[in-house]
Amino acid sequence: MTNEVEQNAHNVSNQVHTNNGSNNIITKRLESAFKEMFNYLDGNNEKIISSFNLKMKNLPEQINKILNPIYKEIREDNETLTKDEFVRAMNHLFDVIFILYMF
Repeated sequence: MTNEVEQNAHNVSNQVHTNNGSNNIITKRLESAFKEMFNYLDGNNEKIISSFNLKMKNLPEQINKILNPIYKEIREDNETLTKDEFVRAMNHLFDVIFILYMF
């Protein structure tokens, strides 16, 4: 999980010309933000996100749009996500958004 976050931070740093110290800060901030999102979405504090406990209320509409592919997987495929799985999924989503943003 951390390797994916580190790779995302590295990708960002290459685009904005940061150094290794900045990479570490970006890595920690991304991982922290993704974990906070998980904790919020885990409405019943069950340590997993499922269609039964997914808490989307009060999130900004833009965030819900970004998270829609993850919501869809949880609802339509009846999947559950642990915190580690959620962070990995967010890293993949971040990669896609970053690539689209750069082009």
